[in-house]
Parts: sequence; structure tokens; C-alpha cells
Amino acid sequence: ARSVGERHVFKARSRVSGGLDLTGFATMDLIIEAVPEVLGLKQDVFAQLEAMCPRTTILASNTSALPIGSIAEKLVSKDRVIGLHFFSPVSKMPLLEIVRTPETSALTLARSLRYANQIGKTPIVVNDGPGFYTTRVLGFYLMAALEMIQAGHSIEAVDRGCRMVGWPVGPITLLDEVGIDVGAKVSKTLAAAFPGRITVPPTVDQFLAEKRFGRKTGRGFYVYPSDKPGLLGRRARKQVDPEVYSYFAGRQAVAEESHPEELGERLTLIAALEAVRCLEAGILQSPRDGDIGAVFGFGYPPMRGGPFRHIDAQGLGAVITRATGLRERHGAAYEVPELLRKLAREGKNFASMNQGESA
Repeated sequence: ARSVGERHVFKARSRVSGGLDLTGFATMDLIIEAVPEVLGLKQDVFAQLEAMCPRTTILASNTSALPIGSIAEKLVSKDRVIGLHFFSPVSKMPLLEIVRTPETSALTLARSLRYANQIGKTPIVVNDGPGFYTTRVLGFYLMAALEMIQAGHSIEAVDRGCRMVGWPVGPITLLDEVGIDVGAKVSKTLAAAFPGRITVPPTVDQFLAEKRFGRKTGRGFYVYPSDKPGLLGRRARKQVDPEVYSYFAGRQAVAEESHPEELGERLTLIAALEAVRCLEAGILQSPRDGDIGAVFGFGYPPMRGGPFRHIDAQGLGAVITRATGLRERHGAAYEVPELLRKLAREGKNFASMNQGESA
């Protein structure tokens, strides 16, 4: 006999059907597109859907980084287009990032929020832009981790350092889990949107050429053994592939090896500073949304309460001093956003912005 949970899963699966064309989509109230991260492909799918669906059907995209406005560019009824960005694994991750464009109607947004509530997700509403909020911050964080490896730090030190400061997994492990092929597409979208601020190392293309995609192909930055248990019934653990460092051409020798925790703190600061830039640019509506999105969406250390609470707890002046010192030693990744300086000059913090919002 099936348990209650198994019966629910069986019932849900029995409602799912597949096909090789768009037959049946004309009856849908909400359609969520999740085809590969290729702009032209997504535009084509949306054009076909618009031609067959009622005017009231919401057309949503689960894209990770492509601007929703670009996906909807060729449509007539842009007001019903919205981003519904889920996080993997969808069954466990609580966040739903709802991305609205300037053309998205209030009704489309309201119906999308109701849908999030119906499926038990915690929503945040953000404005459109490359990478929105969560992917943009995560992209800068992950590429900075690769730059640390290029600078001579070990993969083990970078991953362990981030776990030490509260991230659930290290950034290099996360790249392997998400898929280096997926991470490459997202990172290149961000690099094109923020030239000079984010760089995708040639290493990534070398990985792709050799189908070194991460866990799903058994090899990425780490080597993943078979899931079959060994002689004593134990499963082998993943290990850093000793060949991987040869892909980092011109890899430097670290003059003074940093403690792993220091590396983790530096990467956390990069993520926090990019979150501030998202608020500054109007992608985020409030620091509160940024904290919820960071903790529930990409694993910002939960005990810190999110990047804005974290900065407030440390003190804005202390964070500015820390970032300024790191910028002198490690470059523009630690540039202090003007919004952070402005709040510090005025004797305010990010919590005060939340209070202003609720008022």
C-alpha cells in the first residue's frame, strides 16, 4: 500500500502529460516556459503561444538571466508577460522570484502572486534586468570564486571557506551541481550586461569543449565516483580533479595563503555589495525583499539574515572601511556602492529603508 505522500505524488504525476508540439496549450490560464537559455528560442516559443492562447493567459518565463522584456520584445500583448524564476530543486527551495517588466499589468502580477501562494512558495517581486536579483548576485559571487582559483588559491580552500562562514555549499561545488554549461550561459549574459565588472575566464569554454559539465557528467571541478557502494558498503566521496588546475592558464602563486575563512568572508562581501547595487538600481523594491531572496534563493548565510541585515549588524562604516582596504589589494570587485556611502553619511542603515517602505 502506498503512503499518503506517495499517493499525492502519484496523483500529481498522473495529471502530467507530454507532447512534441503545443497542442492543448490554448486552454491554459498560466504557461511557464522553461526551454534552454537561448533568447531567439524563447522568443519563438512565446510568439507561438501568443498566437494560440486567449488574451487572458499569463505567459511566464523561468529564465535564469535573460531579461523578460527581451523575451517579450516581439509580442503584441506584453502586459501579460512575467518572469517566474524557480530554484532547484523546486520541491525543496521555498523562493519564487517574480520578475515584472514596465509593461507587466497589475492584474498579471496579482494573479502570479496568488499562484505563488497556491503552490506554497515565498515570493519576492523584483524589476526586470539581466539576472534580475538572485542570478545577478550569484553570478558575481561565483565568478569571483573562480578568480580566486586563478589567483592561486585551492578549490578546497575556497569551498571550505564559504562553508565556514555559513554558505550551505561552496561556490565551486555549486557550479558543479548547477551544471557548468548552465552557469556558462548565465555568466556570459551577465558579462555582456556588465562589461568590465564581470569576466568569464577561458577555463569555462575549455570545460564545455570537453563536456566537463559537473556532477551530471561525472566530472567538473570535482570527480564524481559511481553511486554504487564499495566493498564495505560505503559510497566514495567526490574529490577535486587533479587535472583541473591545468585549465587555469597562467595561474599565479599565492604570495601569502589566506585562511579559508578569510576567502569565505571576502566572497560573502562581494555578494552583499552586489545586492546593494541591485537595490540602488531599482531591481529590488526593498532591503527586506533582498534579504528574503538571498537566504531562500541562493543560500546567503542564514544566520546573517541576508546581505542587508548583515551589513547593518556589522555597521555601514565598518563595511566601507573593510571593502576599501580589500579594493586596494584585490581590485574593483570591492568597490563601495554609492548608496552604501550615502546611508553612512546620513547616519542611516538599510533597516530604516524598510521602515520607510511600511510607512
